[in-house]
Amino acid sequence: MRLNEVIIRNFKCIKELKVAIPETVPEREGSADFLTILGRNNVGKSTILEAIRLALPNSDITKPSLDHFPGKNASNGPIEVEFEFTELTDNDKLRQGIRTHVHNDRYRIKKVWEEPLKGFTVSAYHPQKEIMNWPEKGATKESFIQLGDAWKTAFEAFETQKGQELKKVTVAIRNELQSYILDSYPELVIDGEAKWQLNPGGLQQNVDAALPKLIFVPALKHTKEEAGVSEKSSTARQIVEAMFSTELSGYQAIRKFTEAAVEVKEVFSGNGDGNEVIKNLEAKISNKLSRLIPLSAKLDFNPPDFTSDLASKTVLELSDGSLNTRPEHQGHGAQRALVISLLELFSEITTQRNPDEPAKNILLLVEEPEIYLHPQMCRKMRDVLMDIARYGTAQVICTSHSPTFINVADRHDGICILRRDTQNGLYSVQRTDDLFPGASAVNLRDRLRMLLDFDPAVLEAFFAERVCLVEGDCEIAAVEAIANKLIQQEQLDSKAYVHARRDITIINCRGKWTIRAFQRVLNGFQVPYIVVHDVDLEGESGANLEILQELNGEEHRRLVHSPNFEQQIFGEEWSRDKPWKASRKINGMPQVNNDLLRFFYFVTGLSPATAVEMIVEAAPSA
Repeated sequence: MRLNEVIIRNFKCIKELKVAIPETVPEREGSADFLTILGRNNVGKSTILEAIRLALPNSDITKPSLDHFPGKNASNGPIEVEFEFTELTDNDKLRQGIRTHVHNDRYRIKKVWEEPLKGFTVSAYHPQKEIMNWPEKGATKESFIQLGDAWKTAFEAFETQKGQELKKVTVAIRNELQSYILDSYPELVIDGEAKWQLNPGGLQQNVDAALPKLIFVPALKHTKEEAGVSEKSSTARQIVEAMFSTELSGYQAIRKFTEAAVEVKEVFSGNGDGNEVIKNLEAKISNKLSRLIPLSAKLDFNPPDFTSDLASKTVLELSDGSLNTRPEHQGHGAQRALVISLLELFSEITTQRNPDEPAKNILLLVEEPEIYLHPQMCRKMRDVLMDIARYGTAQVICTSHSPTFINVADRHDGICILRRDTQNGLYSVQRTDDLFPGASAVNLRDRLRMLLDFDPAVLEAFFAERVCLVEGDCEIAAVEAIANKLIQQEQLDSKAYVHARRDITIINCRGKWTIRAFQRVLNGFQVPYIVVHDVDLEGESGANLEILQELNGEEHRRLVHSPNFEQQIFGEEWSRDKPWKASRKINGMPQVNNDLLRFFYFVTGLSPATAVEMIVEAAPSA
């Protein structure tokens, strides 16, 4: 089964937030079970991963602290983390924590924490099962089997499971029978209204056993904890354990160890040689214990996970040719390189498995995968995570500030943007539909791919305070030349301008039709923007008209030059070296003319008044 969506409520800064995990569609380029969560610093990206970690069983977070509750006040809770799973296999539907709890081919569970440092309750959302013809009264076997052949078969099978004939049906037996029928005889069960039901599967362990195995790669952590294989919670240890489980499970020595462990288990359960010894020990302990308190003792044995023990005893060292050292004694970059290598190997091992074997149910959470990595290594990390997500090794959720992990041309559903405002608090923006559907949009998608190939930094628009789309380099060069001229003439403060400019992303779209393609993306993710372009000979037709339509007719968000930038501003027509010529012309002007000022203030969002305020604020006090 695959994780389809996560809903988090009342966790730290999150009031309620839903994120959907995209799915791999082989015929769609760029698709993968890979979600990238974007947002400015301190908006709440890591909080999402933290809530997911709290809700998964093999996590480093086992119980919420007071800091996890909104406003550090448990009365503002309770904390809730809800998971929805789809693509359930027949084997999934037979599992104790899942069977009888599937609704519309989906399995939804919710974990709830009422107090800090306390455990959780778990509920499943599904139709309330009702047993047909369930006798309101009657405490005999006959009252059930007289309901028909199906009931007779079911009751006798229940007796076989109990190992005794049941002539009387006590309240306790009746409850056991009800659970047995609900689990094993769907033909006797009808679906009522769907509701949340507490404790699906009877035990919390049954639900946890069905949840994905967690591998967490943190952004900042003590180095030994991330790269040291001997550390139980380290990233490297989790990956090595998963690889050992995949690679060594069929190895003869491992099978012998597992079989021996099962035989020992049978000794304790009363089915193997030596059980008399166990019973004798239980009797001796019970005899001593009963003198103090009316209780008896039972001994049991849980077979060890041998592949996990193998990982804990494995020593991994790195060598530079002369010296062998453990990863925790290497630099951050080397440790991240090791994590990438282990993930890549893990992906290769699992993709080469027998297709008849079920894929491992793993969720890989990665905080800022770009951290400590130079640009080429960052792209390598992206490729490895894409392979892991696309070929079924694991589902991947990462948080990032890097444009490298954003693919707006082909993977819109793999992007989740977090924002925060006073009205809505923290909220997310996702697109599950294709922004470029149908044959008519193929050209737009291709233009966008080309733009991203030339300049992936344009994706900084997702993090910017102000976004402006322009046709070419000439406009970008002109903005900087105008700013320099205004600074020289003491009409603009340089430091204040540089600070303001850092929040502005000007995107060179290299043509009007690519402006149209990028508008589609920004509109889809609710990113505000403005546009500057030339009229040329089209008038309000062709690309010009479509740009205005994408702006919903909001003319104030568009600045046009007629017939083009250089002819309107400088009265000249240029065929080449436009950025250099524009900069030289502006530098040689005694004063910046009105058309250039209008253009500058439109692009930057400044005004003559705010430019003066910058100078006043920057002036030293007397």
